[in-house]
Amino acid sequence: GGGWGQEAECCILPPPFPRTLKMQMTNNVNYFDCRLRPCALTPTGADLTKLSIVNQDIQGSFPSELSVMTKLKEFSLFNLKLTGALPAWLSTLTLLTRLEVYGNKLSSSIPSQLAYLSKLRILRLDRNALRGSLPSELGMLSEVTGVQLNDNELSGTLPGSLSLLSKASTFYLNNAGDLCRNSTVSVVDKCSQ
Repeated sequence: GGGWGQEAECCILPPPFPRTLKMQMTNNVNYFDCRLRPCALTPTGADLTKLSIVNQDIQGSFPSELSVMTKLKEFSLFNLKLTGALPAWLSTLTLLTRLEVYGNKLSSSIPSQLAYLSKLRILRLDRNALRGSLPSELGMLSEVTGVQLNDNELSGTLPGSLSLLSKASTFYLNNAGDLCRNSTVSVVDKCSQ
């Protein structure tokens, strides 16, 4: 029975995620097997505040069905094999404080709409194949303390607005493409790390 509280139960996720996916869904680093305790994605899944799916052999694109989880504060999908676009609908998850979508094969540009995530503190999009220029709107993420965009294929110059990220003590851009070679923004002392 039950919903998605601290004793988080497993969820039947949309493709490309398999039904038997093991998920870490609480701070206790507990893993649940969907074969044992399945539950529907909605309506109880919409109440989930933390979702972490890591180190799985999952191929396919970002499922739009996850956009119903508007109460998420922490959203981690890393070391999977997700392909295609980093979706703009992530910006509708306005309670997010942590967005970690790294170690995948995403190859789109970074959506400028991510700037709407005003509570965001950690942004990790590293180790993908993200392309295009860095949106200047990301300078609006005033609460961000850590940004990792390293190991991507970004181009253009770093927007001057990134110097507004005064709380960002971690900012990694090494191997992120041509950004570092073309930029003079002060926050870019992390290009060579």
